[in-house]
Amino acid sequence: MENAKRILIVEDSPTVVEHMKMLLKNSNVKVLNAGSEFGMMQSIESYGKLVDLILMDLTLKTENGMDLIRNLRSNDRYKELPIIIITEHVSKNLILEARELKVRGYLKKPIQKETFLDRIYEVVGNVSIIPRNTDTGSGGQTSEEKKKEEPVKSE
Repeated sequence: MENAKRILIVEDSPTVVEHMKMLLKNSNVKVLNAGSEFGMMQSIESYGKLVDLILMDLTLKTENGMDLIRNLRSNDRYKELPIIIITEHVSKNLILEARELKVRGYLKKPIQKETFLDRIYEVVGNVSIIPRNTDTGSGGQTSEEKKKEEPVKSE
């Protein structure tokens, strides 16, 4: 997996991390995991190179995911680092704040396979792996579900 995309999952639930890893198991992706800001900062530049994507849980046990994103964005080196937020609750305020922080999208828990893979594909591009649902063009979702989980675009 020399040319594998590196995805950092910042999530403190081992069950959720294992679920995401399982969804990515047949992909050309190297998955890293951190459950805290300290772990995130150690992993973010693994192997001397920035990760290609961060999947950030917003409700960590000891930290707030949006605060971690703010901290990252305050450093010029990480201003453009792609981030997708993971949350149980989506609100207009959350989406507005995410846009201000240049978050690339969000995933609503519980994580749905097609939506999860579609979001990653949209952000990191071809990972030569991810099975795409080309029949419906919607990742198996109804148009209403697709609207609800429309990615946050940076402006």
